[in-house]
Amino acid sequence: MKRVAILMYHQVEVARPAGRFVCHAATFARQMAWLRASGVALVSVADVARAARGEADIAAGAVAVSFDDGYAGVIEAALPALERHAIPATLFAVAGRLGGRDDWQGGGAALLDASGLRALQARGVEIGSHALSHVRLSGLGDAALEAELQHSRARLAEVLGRPVELLAYPYGDCDARVIAQARAVGYLGACSTRSGFNVDGVDPFALRRIDIDGRDGLHTFRRKVMFGTNRWTMRDEARYFGSRLWLRLSGRRQGGKR
Repeated sequence: MKRVAILMYHQVEVARPAGRFVCHAATFARQMAWLRASGVALVSVADVARAARGEADIAAGAVAVSFDDGYAGVIEAALPALERHAIPATLFAVAGRLGGRDDWQGGGAALLDASGLRALQARGVEIGSHALSHVRLSGLGDAALEAELQHSRARLAEVLGRPVELLAYPYGDCDARVIAQARAVGYLGACSTRSGFNVDGVDPFALRRIDIDGRDGLHTFRRKVMFGTNRWTMRDEARYFGSRLWLRLSGRRQGGKR
């Protein structure tokens, strides 16, 4: 597995203005159209986890799309673009807050209820766990940690009628103990918020993701996908392409001396 990217979104909305964790539906649609037109392989997070476990093979440069928290707006604002472009997606739901509102972003946005999750699953979206109550897992005692991971998985499986294989750590907060517990309760793999590509040797329980800011223009989005970083700047781009040009010219000069 080489240079596989998992994109991380939160809210996608039709009416709300763009913000750090809010992507406008029109922006999201343009990004999905570009992904499909780019020719990269489009895969699920489960595909990436299986490849990291050595159980499957996926193409270099593949991209997976994920959503954290389980916001209700995903159905209206994101699903049409995903279906139009036949793009797999994974949504991580907070199992103890289904049908409620978030209190971790400060906006009190609506979360999907059980019927909403089932509707997404029926239309091809993979559902994973974002733990039980969206707390920082590394600070919990052993019993509370097991409950967050095991009970969330069991509750979502009951809602969906099938096993839940994937986990995304709330806030990306995980350490060796949290990872060991995620393995122990039976997940296939888990996503962090650490930036970068997933490459050979990546821990399937510490998959990297690229954070898509709702204010990212298409140029920034393309660069994040191409270079596997959350904080790509124009200076980075100039340095990258400058080094590529120098290597190309240097190779030509050396070739001319032979």
